[in-house]
Amino acid sequence: MRFFAGVLVVLAHAESRIARTFPRVNEVLEPIDPKLLPNWGDVVQVGVHIFFLISGFIMLYSSSNQFAKPKASVTFFIKRLIRIVPIYWILTTLSVVILAARPDLFTYRQTLDAAWIVASYMFIPWTSVDLVESPVIGLGWTLNFEMYFYVIFAVSLIMGRGKALPFIALVFLGSVFLSFIYAPGIPFFIQITNPILLEFLLGVFVAHYYLKNPSVNTYLGRFLGVFGLSILLTVIILFRPEAELFRFLLWGPASALILFSSLYVFSDEILKKVSILIALGNASYSIYLIQVFTLPAISLGFRYIEQAAELEFGFVTMLVTSTFLTLVVGYIFFVLIERPITQQLRNLIQ
Repeated sequence: MRFFAGVLVVLAHAESRIARTFPRVNEVLEPIDPKLLPNWGDVVQVGVHIFFLISGFIMLYSSSNQFAKPKASVTFFIKRLIRIVPIYWILTTLSVVILAARPDLFTYRQTLDAAWIVASYMFIPWTSVDLVESPVIGLGWTLNFEMYFYVIFAVSLIMGRGKALPFIALVFLGSVFLSFIYAPGIPFFIQITNPILLEFLLGVFVAHYYLKNPSVNTYLGRFLGVFGLSILLTVIILFRPEAELFRFLLWGPASALILFSSLYVFSDEILKKVSILIALGNASYSIYLIQVFTLPAISLGFRYIEQAAELEFGFVTMLVTSTFLTLVVGYIFFVLIERPITQQLRNLIQ
């Protein structure tokens, strides 16, 4: 599921990058009937929702026996920092260097705003002097949410599991409810009251159910998966939710049904046959971040080749090539950089 979610995100961003580099493709992308055909923005949102659900699930599943244990919160948070921070900081630093040397390569970011850069490193929502609301690495906005979730989950580990889940639910549901009666203008408060936090909560409760019920009727599992996928496709095609709460209500539960179903339907035998997808899923974090560099570079490469060879690439060719090369580069980055660094840091705390 991490692999498929990652591919959805890369496809969506590849489309937008190609469209900016080659305005001619907008004619190809213009739907015949906007009410009947999904747009790419909806596709990327579904990928992000699945990532958040999986994150909530993994946090509880991997820490289910750590509640109320001494130093469990500290150990958990250090492990999450090791998993997230080194690669993100390396690529953020690379982005800052490129921004300083070639600001013309950036679509929205033009200024070396020190406060914005520091906030990006610290996973703090911030608006730059250029009015850019996302971090230096644009996709880092999701990591701001992840880090906030890690903080809340780390606090919950101090308690017994019976109290921890109500605590997490109370914090997220209460903060989302607060957004209905108070609309703050500060980026940090906008984040901690965002309904997208309910995605993490939903993933946590899927894990809670799975831990209590490790087996379920196979036919029921398959039905719920097909049912969730049907809902998801219907929503993507027929609806264009703008408000975050409606996005959660329309996409969240359907994605949760697919996650729930996959836990029971995919046997070890099936998983052995798709080991390459599992390997790419393990590399999804590197793939997710590296696309910020690969997609613009590939689009510029296509433009250079077109000008030099006086030919014109088709949109599908550029889309598939951009996505495939991003997966390859992301996996190589995972094998050569992310995995060794993560392993070395984990060894230090053992």
